[in-house]
Amino acid sequence: MEALVHTFPPVSTSGIIFSATPFREPPKIRSNK
Repeated sequence: MEALVHTFPPVSTSGIIFSATPFREPPKIRSNK
């Protein structure tokens, strides 16, 4: 984790997580339906 933090700033990490969350949520909801 330290390597990732040093490579990418905390802001970038948060942005990636937030971007991945919405993209993964819709597919799961549609798959359930």
